[in-house]
Amino acid sequence: MIPAPRRPREVPEADPSAPPGPDRMPPPGVSAPRAPVTAPGHPSSRYRGGWSRPPVAWLLAAVLALVSLPVAAGATAITAYATRPEQDRYGGDIPVVRDAGAPVVLAEDEIRALLRKHSRALRERDEKAFLDLYDPKNTKLVDDQRRLYRNLLKVPFREARYEIIRRLGRSVDTFGRGVRVTVDVAFVHQIEGVDIRPVTEWYRWTVVKAAPNAKPVVTAVDGSPKGFGGSKYVYYPAPWDVYPRMHVVRTGHALLLASDRTLAKTERLAPVAERAALDNLAAWRRHGPKGEVLPGFLVVLENDRELFFRLFRSAQDTDSDEAGVSIPMATFGHEDRVRFGGSRIVVDLASGFFQAPRGALEIFRHEMAHSLIQPLDAADSPARPRFWVVEGFAEYLALRGTDPARGTHSAALREYLRRGRFTGRLPTDRDMYHEDLLIAAASYQLGYWAIRFIAEEHGEDKAFAFVARHYQDPAALDAAIRETTGLSRAQFEARWARYVRAQVG
Repeated sequence: MIPAPRRPREVPEADPSAPPGPDRMPPPGVSAPRAPVTAPGHPSSRYRGGWSRPPVAWLLAAVLALVSLPVAAGATAITAYATRPEQDRYGGDIPVVRDAGAPVVLAEDEIRALLRKHSRALRERDEKAFLDLYDPKNTKLVDDQRRLYRNLLKVPFREARYEIIRRLGRSVDTFGRGVRVTVDVAFVHQIEGVDIRPVTEWYRWTVVKAAPNAKPVVTAVDGSPKGFGGSKYVYYPAPWDVYPRMHVVRTGHALLLASDRTLAKTERLAPVAERAALDNLAAWRRHGPKGEVLPGFLVVLENDRELFFRLFRSAQDTDSDEAGVSIPMATFGHEDRVRFGGSRIVVDLASGFFQAPRGALEIFRHEMAHSLIQPLDAADSPARPRFWVVEGFAEYLALRGTDPARGTHSAALREYLRRGRFTGRLPTDRDMYHEDLLIAAASYQLGYWAIRFIAEEHGEDKAFAFVARHYQDPAALDAAIRETTGLSRAQFEARWARYVRAQVG
């Protein structure tokens, strides 16, 4: 029996070289590497992966367009809207001010002042001030935010602040009623030793001002439902949002977040995560080209399958065999050339990786490989890195120093060759998500053998340079091949195909 992965529901777009069409548009959000190819009763060390990145340039342009709207124009539109109270879809239990001559105005400056106070309270570790902006009558909300505050204090933030992204609802009521708005708030943060730029998590606050001279209060907090078209942009919830008591396990190059449920296993696996981090960082320092990469890794080990699919994202394919995911975190700010300032890794503790002798080391290496070079990604490019490069490199680091030619890693590829289905061509993105699961599994393995071929024939410096070059300019795949191997694409494919048959066939 040939072990094969389950086909994901969301099929990625065709190669960037394909003719223009609807399938050329990148899907919003982040797709994850899939679970290992697992034979019955025996956990394989393999993944099959989908990977994408949010179109950051578009997202940031949308942010700037919204937040730069002229205040006067916005106030005029909102005031006109507020004169028709039947259209107020944010109405609720807001006290009515009887004096119709005293309009209630919730200015954006007041909201920004709330955010500045909130940021200062977190920075100064002032719990009372942090909780002061929440509705004291909503005890559950206050308790939840107290828990959040205490979890946040455990994280070594280099920077942490709150910024307004956009607001919805009526900010002015000329009838003297109270007003209610919803505000998308960015928790801008940079974790020491993990992020190289500030990144964000999006919240949605409900803010109420009950009377002209009343203090605005926050009456509800949740994740923002959409980040300009996709729920995956908001990176909510983080462990600090959902764990009743979050624990931080720190090694030299990894920051592991755990709950009471997962703390014991996280502490046992922390040395393995550190070894994986050191292996990947040492390999890149020795063989990688110049360019900013991540100095360390944030890892969450989760044994709740539902929560595994929720942390830092809103996964759609929640019945997949996914075992781990590396989630690119977009840099906050449009002027920075580094579009991804960090990454978040989530791994399922119930995965078969943790039952195999080298499984934990391999899954940590694989996900950390994705995260390590994420800052090299040219997010402004209309193309994106090919999956065979992305997953092939991650598998190369995961298996570096081993010989997987005869193991379970290449089982599907051996069968693929035996059936005469190998064309000698590099796999397309669609091949890796093909309805024929043998094609999908074999294509994933072919990515690994492509990176290994470059390393063995031209040296690891060239292999790492090829990956970096492709991340930085995904549309120029042929140029990257020629620059690092001296071969045209046709020559490269011909030699690589002979190598694959010799190694695996």
